[in-house]
Amino acid sequence: MFETKTLRRLAAGVGAFALAAAGLLGVGTAHADDEPSPGNITGTAGDLYVHKHKGDPGAGTAGDGTQLDPLPDPLEGVEFTVQRVGHASQDPIDLTTSEGWDLAVTATPANVGAAPFSLGTGTSVVTGADGVAHFADLAYGLYLVTETDPGDNPIVSPVAPFLVSVPFPSDNTWLYDVHVYPKNKLNETVPTKTVTDPGNQLAVGDDVVWTVTAPVPPLATGDVFDSFIISDDFDDRLGIDTANVVVQLDGVTLVAGTDYTIAPAAGSSTAGQEVVITFTGALEDLVGADEVVVTYTTQVNELGESPYFENQAFVNVNDTQKSTDKPRVNWGSIEVTKVNKANEQQTLKGAVFEVYDAKDGAQVAGPLTTGDDGKLRVDGLWVGINDDTTQDYWLKEVKAPAGYVTPTGDAAWTKVTVTADGLNAVQVTITNPKQQGPGLPLTGGVGTAIFGGTGLALIVVAIAAGIAVRRRQTVR
Repeated sequence: MFETKTLRRLAAGVGAFALAAAGLLGVGTAHADDEPSPGNITGTAGDLYVHKHKGDPGAGTAGDGTQLDPLPDPLEGVEFTVQRVGHASQDPIDLTTSEGWDLAVTATPANVGAAPFSLGTGTSVVTGADGVAHFADLAYGLYLVTETDPGDNPIVSPVAPFLVSVPFPSDNTWLYDVHVYPKNKLNETVPTKTVTDPGNQLAVGDDVVWTVTAPVPPLATGDVFDSFIISDDFDDRLGIDTANVVVQLDGVTLVAGTDYTIAPAAGSSTAGQEVVITFTGALEDLVGADEVVVTYTTQVNELGESPYFENQAFVNVNDTQKSTDKPRVNWGSIEVTKVNKANEQQTLKGAVFEVYDAKDGAQVAGPLTTGDDGKLRVDGLWVGINDDTTQDYWLKEVKAPAGYVTPTGDAAWTKVTVTADGLNAVQVTITNPKQQGPGLPLTGGVGTAIFGGTGLALIVVAIAAGIAVRRRQTVR
């Protein structure tokens, strides 16, 4: 007679991650003749139902092959593959014989892939919306069940491969419909990326500092981290030397080459680098840790046409990938046109300006001089980060064009609100009055009076002479 202890050993070995390790056989008042044995198996095929849901695969109470009430958080789209187990002396293993069960009890998920065991062709099924993968009409035998594709689920602790028999001995009977409930630990972390506001500065040549914060996801009980990788593909206009990248785990600065590797190697400074940080020695330190923080210092090499610099990072943990948001730092430009106040169609060259972050504040750029067309440009002024797209700057005229008045005091300052519009500059027109020349005599002034007075005197003399002549003629 097939011995109960053989099935007990089998129950302890197969389905170790999904089925009960105890309580699979009745040991109470049941009679030996009622206990399952190869001799009382009926039929030739059964069904396997794999119920997939979120949880800790290393914790909780194992199932016993029977169907349970629906569990919460089912996972759709997970692929499972089953392979029938064979043996050199019995291929495939025949569970309708005592010899077959004796072979099955020595099988483990780790040894069935090598001689004297063997694995048959795999059959794959994907879980539906209810989290169930149904393998119908499986020929009786011992099967290795492997989670082969997580689908769109961020599974950070997959279920280890497990063995299950069809049929399955349970509670003094054979289960021909076998239900297993493997659980998965998900990576539900939300990594973030931020950029430091550079303030009122010129973009080109300035540093832009980016920070990635990656929470460490909890694993299943007893599980370990196989990989932890942070990658970031920077804008082609930005240069970065990975010697300036700082990696911290819970506030402790890690050491490149010991705790992690970084590519490209430190010392290179090329625009548009993809920087990849791969944890090595620090992998074991991630268990129970809270977060990894990476700080990148980049330099603006050129402006280009886009009015912002934007970057996104990716965090891959145990083959689950999470992306950060896309912070941005915005910039704009100013174009100044200098004109004659009396005739604004006349542009003026030679006016000199400086740019400040505030009136009487810190100088940002300059001196800058208007050209032959009366214009000057200030490109690449930071205006803020993310949704902050405007910033006030102040122009100070320090020298007027030749022949024009240089303003003083408040009149020398012009406030400009710069918008995040890249090289589409904010237009500013600033006028200058001409200088006044030295005073000249008034037309029709003293000279005219002298000429007028002399003429009048001549007229009076002429009249007097005429009167004298007439008198002489009368006397005669």
